[in-house]
Amino acid sequence: MDLPQQGEAAPGKELCQQAFHILYSFLPNTLPHDGAGPSSLKPMNIRVALRDLDSGSLNAARLTPAHRTKFNPRAGILDEVVAGLLWMALDLPQDVSRPELETFAHQLVARIRFGASETMIESEIAFLQSDQLGRPANHDAIHGVAGRVMNAVRGF
Repeated sequence: MDLPQQGEAAPGKELCQQAFHILYSFLPNTLPHDGAGPSSLKPMNIRVALRDLDSGSLNAARLTPAHRTKFNPRAGILDEVVAGLLWMALDLPQDVSRPELETFAHQLVARIRFGASETMIESEIAFLQSDQLGRPANHDAIHGVAGRVMNAVRGF
């Protein structure tokens, strides 16, 4: 592309002016307002003017709390109880860590709360012991601990 020589008009001058006009029309909505501190520059949020809303609906929207996850320490205790039951009843290798077992217990608790049957819980525990941990599955111990885990979760 050749640059224009002295005295020649730049090609597409109207097009360039139109592009800059469009760009400058967006700037007032994207730049921070006067008096805004430096912290408002970090997110660079676009300010949007809301139309056709009365002040009552705006006040109601401001008073509605955001959804937050409720802190529930009992859920963590239940995971520890189920992990303890598994620890006492199963033949576990020495390298199994407490967080590992609590993570599995948390999954079991969630499955039970969503309606899993005792047979399904037994198969999950058998899969843990034989396939994930590489130990032979003791079906009598698994059946017993599955019943205790189900009772603990339902009674909690």
